[in-house]
Amino acid sequence: MQIDRSEVLRYMGYRDPGRSLNEARRRELEEKIEAVLPLLEREASPRHVCRIFPLSLSAPEGETPVLQIGPLTVASSDLAKNLRGCTEAAVLAATLGLGPDRLLRQAGQRSLFEMSLLQAAAAAMIEAYTDECNEAIRREAASRGLTARPRFSPGYGDLSLTLQRGIFRVLQLPRTIGLTLTDSLMMVPSKSVTALIGLAPKEGGSHDFTR
Repeated sequence: MQIDRSEVLRYMGYRDPGRSLNEARRRELEEKIEAVLPLLEREASPRHVCRIFPLSLSAPEGETPVLQIGPLTVASSDLAKNLRGCTEAAVLAATLGLGPDRLLRQAGQRSLFEMSLLQAAAAAMIEAYTDECNEAIRREAASRGLTARPRFSPGYGDLSLTLQRGIFRVLQLPRTIGLTLTDSLMMVPSKSVTALIGLAPKEGGSHDFTR
């Protein structure tokens, strides 16, 4: 898994490290990142599950568009824009497992800086892993003559976080990858992602990709 070191710095709040950090401080942070990544890689247990469903869109004038993604019914103008023209959608969930959460709890007892460094590195790691999963979906779609849209997650734009309940249900996430959802819609383990990925242009059935 290729983790972009500049993404770790971005998650730490350095959006333009070349300008916001002097050379000595940047080297110092990069050395700390290089030290913490092997620890995260050792403790993480990346897993994902994906299903692909037929997609249909209903957009009555003056009303919020409603998408039917297999058994999921989703009302969202922003998601409808992202998926317009698609006839399938991949429903994806990915997690790093409980190991990074344990490391974060332990680091928090020692140093706020160490915890923030681990937090940023783990965030970059789950994004890198989700990108790998996304690429596998893109390749599978391409083999069927389809193209993949950028992934879209609950909580983005007007796509409600309550969609998490439906995603957890259709992917059976506690059973498939050990991912649970709290009453406040937080995912456990915390370094986890759910997303929808539109596929165009032709319709297909439901496919499973679990690892």
